[in-house]
Amino acid sequence: MKTLKRIGWGLLALLVLFLALGIFMSKEIDVSVTREIEVPPQVVYNIANDLTTQTDWNPWLKSDESMELTFSEITVGEGASYSWTSDQGIGSQTIKSVIPNQQIDMDVVFDDQEASQSPMSFKSTEDGTEVSWAFQGRIGFPYNIMGPFFRRSIKSSCRDGLKLLEGIAEKRWNDDTYLGYEIKVTDLPERNFIIRRDEVKVADMQQFYATNLGSLFQAVQKAGEEMNGMPSGLFYNTTPSNGKIDMAAGIPVEDDISIKDTGTESIPEGEGLEVDYYGDYSGLPTVHKAIEAYMKDRGLIHNAPFIEEYLTDPGQEKDPNKWLTKVYYYLADTGK
Repeated sequence: MKTLKRIGWGLLALLVLFLALGIFMSKEIDVSVTREIEVPPQVVYNIANDLTTQTDWNPWLKSDESMELTFSEITVGEGASYSWTSDQGIGSQTIKSVIPNQQIDMDVVFDDQEASQSPMSFKSTEDGTEVSWAFQGRIGFPYNIMGPFFRRSIKSSCRDGLKLLEGIAEKRWNDDTYLGYEIKVTDLPERNFIIRRDEVKVADMQQFYATNLGSLFQAVQKAGEEMNGMPSGLFYNTTPSNGKIDMAAGIPVEDDISIKDTGTESIPEGEGLEVDYYGDYSGLPTVHKAIEAYMKDRGLIHNAPFIEEYLTDPGQEKDPNKWLTKVYYYLADTGK
C-alpha cells in the first residue's frame, strides 16, 4: 500500500510540475526556415501564390491521406483560400496580402481556433532566390508544454516543403515542364482559317463544333479549296465572360480567302509556344493553365487567338489516350 501511495504522490508531483512548467513556458510559436532555389523570384512566387499547387509541395497536405480540400472561387493571389476536413480536424488557409515576387502573407486556422500566420518571402540573390517560410502562432495552456516538440516538427515540415518547392520550380524553369507538359518555343507558320465565331457556353462547345465544322468543310470544298491542316478551335479569351467563351470553329486553308456566309482569320508567322497533348478533350484546360504559367514566369504575352488543332478523328480512333491535340500560342512582340 505504501508503495502505491508513493507512486501516486510521485505521479501527482509530476503532474504539478508539468502544469507549473505550462504556466511559465512560452505559448508562442515562431519558426522560420530558408532555402536558396536556383530560379528567378517570380518562378517560385508564382507557384506559391497559386494555392492549387500546395498539394504538390505542402507537406501537411501530402501527409494526411484523409484530407479533403475545398478551394474558393479565387485560387491565386490575395483572397485565395481553401478549407479542409480530415480525420485529424478541420481548418482553412487564406492568402491575406501579397507583394508580387516578394512576399505572400497567409493565415492558417486549425479547428476554428485563433488564426496563425504563415508568411513566405522571396529575395533575389546572385544564384537565384532566397525563399523563407515562417509559421507564427500560439498554443494554449496546457498544450504549450509540448511547445518544443511542435516547434521542431513545424520547422522540419517547412524544410521538407521548401525542398519539394525547389524541385517543382527548378523543373519548370530548367526543363520547360509545367503541370507535366513540355512547353516548346518554336517558329510558328502563317495560318489562315475559314471560321464561324460566337460566344459559347463551356458546356456547349462540343455541340458548337459539331454544328459548324462539317458545314465549314463543305463550304471550303464547294469553293474549290483544300484543307491545310486539321479542324481547329480558335479562342479569343482565356477567361469565360458571363459563362461564355469567345471562340471559333475553324478549317485551315492555304491562302487568306473569303467564302460566302463564313468568316476568316489570318495569323502571321512568328515565334510561339507549342504543346502536344494526348488525351480526352476535358484535359485541355490544364494545358492552357500550364502555358499561361510558363508565360507568366517569363513575362510573355500572347496574341489572340490561341489555337487547338485536333489531329485525331475520334470517329476513327476510339481510345481517347491516343487523341492528339496540338496547342499553339503566338507570342506578342514585347520589345524584350
